[in-house]
Amino acid sequence: ALTSTASRASSPITVNSTADTDTNDANCTLREAIIAANNTPGADTITLPAGTYILTIVNTGGVNEDACQKGDLDVLDSLTITGAGAANTFVQA
Repeated sequence: ALTSTASRASSPITVNSTADTDTNDANCTLREAIIAANNTPGADTITLPAGTYILTIVNTGGVNEDACQKGDLDVLDSLTITGAGAANTFVQA
C-alpha cells in the first residue's frame, strides 16, 4: 500500500497502476508515487514499469496545484524516475 511506502525514505517506490488517481488504495499510481516522494525528505527513486501513463486529473481550482493532487506533477525534491526504456514506458499529459 502507498501509505507504508511513503513512510520509508529513500526506499524505491514502485508504481503498479497506469491509472491517474490519488485514492490511497492498494494500487500505487505515478501521481501517488510522486506525492509520496515529495512527502519524504531527501532523494527518492520511483520505478515505473512498462506502460502508458496518461495524466487525466486537471486542476479545476480550489486545491493547491503545487501539491500534485490535481493538474501536472510537481516534483519538490531530488527524484529519479526509472522506466522500462523509451520504447516501453510513456507518460502523456
